[in-house]
Amino acid sequence: MAEHPVGRAVLVRVLHVFTDNPAGDSVHRLVSAKFVEERLAERGLEFQLEARSGDSVKEIRRHAAEHDSDLICLAG
Repeated sequence: MAEHPVGRAVLVRVLHVFTDNPAGDSVHRLVSAKFVEERLAERGLEFQLEARSGDSVKEIRRHAAEHDSDLICLAG
């Protein structure tokens, strides 16, 4: 994991919640995910792109609980 300025290791998890994904699209094919991936890589941050399907609020809360997240940033 990349070293955070305050000395803590940082892992950025980028989550995309598909509300309807019958084609089985991958988060790796999204233009917005590619943009974020490039910016994080440029800054030397370790990251993971992840995707889920379902209700956005429920999936974000579930993901945060599973990973003991310290911070959640939303974009639309």
